[in-house]
Amino acid sequence: MNTPTPQNTSILELRKATMSWPRPGGGRITAVHSLDLAVQAADLGVIRGPSGSGKTTLLLLAGGLLQPHTGSRIGTPRVGFIFQTLELLPYLDVRQNVRLGLTEKGGEDDVEQLLEELGLTERADHRPHQLSTGECQRTATARALASRPALLLADEPTGNLDPENALIVLRALDGLVQRGGAVLVATHGSIEGLNPTRQFTMDSGSLSESGNTP
Repeated sequence: MNTPTPQNTSILELRKATMSWPRPGGGRITAVHSLDLAVQAADLGVIRGPSGSGKTTLLLLAGGLLQPHTGSRIGTPRVGFIFQTLELLPYLDVRQNVRLGLTEKGGEDDVEQLLEELGLTERADHRPHQLSTGECQRTATARALASRPALLLADEPTGNLDPENALIVLRALDGLVQRGGAVLVATHGSIEGLNPTRQFTMDSGSLSESGNTP
């Protein structure tokens, strides 16, 4: 699969990005506060923090699914998402769900390659309700990778997985980075098998970077 060539410039930046909503009874809830983030090709960033700290909101801002109320998002990389809720279409089989990620014609070879890489070839004709949790997660991962993203955003991609399935997913994400793509992972779970180049902590809507030591 073709992937972007690593560069020294940022492919995406969030500058002083703030996201908030009205609070019932008055005031506002701030999910992300004056956040700065610059992502470069071949970055593998892991974002940790408690539930409600703003990790998912950060990923949605980075992917352009939310626009910051103040501040800016700079850059238009091709983005792939692995949603925490997976968002597989129940009336499509595994192969068809993965095909949804294609952004270019002639990507059938990519689909078959991803099915094999993620151990889904024998389940390709099954629908989501016929799959295990791990198989559904791997299907969502394959769909995100099928778009040949410059930036892949993964929200708790291993949160409900056994170690074997988690390792398959994490290896696929690491493979994208090795080919020049960037990955941001928000997780509470283990990242054993993943070698992040950057690590972040999210706390009450604020992001801090703590280095690259697991």
